[in-house]
Amino acid sequence: MVFTISKDFLFLLSFFILLFGSEGYLRKKLGLPNKKEKKVHPLQKWLDFTMIPSAIILMFLLDGPIVSMCILICHSFLQSFVEWRYNKKSKEWIIYLTSGLILFVLTIIGILLGYSYYQ
Repeated sequence: MVFTISKDFLFLLSFFILLFGSEGYLRKKLGLPNKKEKKVHPLQKWLDFTMIPSAIILMFLLDGPIVSMCILICHSFLQSFVEWRYNKKSKEWIIYLTSGLILFVLTIIGILLGYSYYQ
């Protein structure tokens, strides 16, 4: 019996390591606390309650995860904009912007590797 690691597992593992590792690194570098609980605008709560569940539902309903990833990318960029617009001093918007960029780059890499549809 030979243990093999699939390319799907490696892709997801690298995705999570990049996403959470970059967040931790930026929080440490910028001197931000670990988690920010307070929302700076009611729009953020609305974004959280509509975009994230719709991305999860669409991932199961459609054949590929690309639409869900695009929704999550838009969510990160919109969260970054709201944070930047209403609370520039906290620099929390940098975290959201970085996570959106990582999601975008990994979605492009996933498309190039053929993850546009489940196999």
